[in-house]
Amino acid sequence: MKKTVNRKLLLLLAPALLLGCSEDEFDPTAADATLTACTVVEKIFAPKCNDCHKPGGDYPDLSYDGLAALINVESEGYPGQVQVVPGDPEASFLYRKITGNLTADEGDPMPEKKALPDATIAFIAQWIQEGASMDCTPDPTNTSTEAYHPAGYAEATVHGYEMELGLETDCRQCHGDNLQGADDAPDCDSCHQEGWREDCTYCHGGAVSDSGAPPRDLAGLMDLTMLSFKAHGQHEAGDAHPAYECEQCHDKPTDVMTPGHIFDDETAGVAEVVFSAGLSAQGTYNGNGSCSNLYCHGNGRNNSGTADHDDGQLDCNACHAGPTATTAWRTMSGEHSKHMRERLACTDCHNSTVNSAGAIAQAALHVNGQVDLDFGTNDMTRTNNRCTGTCHNERHTNETW
Repeated sequence: MKKTVNRKLLLLLAPALLLGCSEDEFDPTAADATLTACTVVEKIFAPKCNDCHKPGGDYPDLSYDGLAALINVESEGYPGQVQVVPGDPEASFLYRKITGNLTADEGDPMPEKKALPDATIAFIAQWIQEGASMDCTPDPTNTSTEAYHPAGYAEATVHGYEMELGLETDCRQCHGDNLQGADDAPDCDSCHQEGWREDCTYCHGGAVSDSGAPPRDLAGLMDLTMLSFKAHGQHEAGDAHPAYECEQCHDKPTDVMTPGHIFDDETAGVAEVVFSAGLSAQGTYNGNGSCSNLYCHGNGRNNSGTADHDDGQLDCNACHAGPTATTAWRTMSGEHSKHMRERLACTDCHNSTVNSAGAIAQAALHVNGQVDLDFGTNDMTRTNNRCTGTCHNERHTNETW
């Protein structure tokens, strides 16, 4: 019972532990809202921007010292655009960035995820209008009530994204080796739903399929043309083959703490391609969504397949020779070429896999690493690679394939 009570208390306290005592937005009318860089940095940029725009981080540096260095200085990457022009907000690139009042060649508004409140933007405008005062000294001791993470960090779209890409300091430093809490940092289980550690869809999505495949792109991208690997959906759909699990192309972790999964010092945010546990154990990943030496995408006889994540929907002729590829029939195994010249259909010998219309009848039996023979209504048997019976009006007696 005690453990249950403690978990409930942690669940109630976790937001405060993560975010500080209050999640309220900056109040421009508050007594400490002086029109100085200290207020702008400590009350606005620190909680909203400094995860990225900090000393040694992404340009521009919006710390106190970095902001001072941006006065009357052109923006990197946007020649002619001055970051802060004292007395003129509209001429200040920094101000136009937070308002979204940009030309087509000036990039995207900031912050990326959620715009600053209108009152906060107006406060920055007034600070610039009145001269962009730097007449203050940041209080280095003002840390007692400040949370480690900025306001809003507990949102899944923020800390989940940073954790997946390895952008944040290793969470285990505060939350414990197994993320079960340490010191003042909460147990991650106190906020996340039960079973989240083993539930792939909890982090990787599952909007398309309950299996979680295709996973949500680690970088949060939604546009199909921008995805890191566009073919995830085709591999999981199972229209022409079994719905492949992750282990076909990756080392599938057992939970979130599996070594090399979330916490991967060498290649954080990278889903390494490892074919060893799948059908294409000899496959090679060439980078940028391109693979070779595959059994999958091959001719069914060896590891000869190649694939690129830009490939469209494949037809029968894309891997092995199909019914219309007459000149390529000789590349198929055994007596395929002879039987196809005599106008036999695939369904005559692979009835469970292909129907009479030439469509895949059971995806689970296609590209599964096995030869699935099914003679349908034909009176035919096959033993030790020899066929006996009647098929296509011809009697067979121990005919060698």
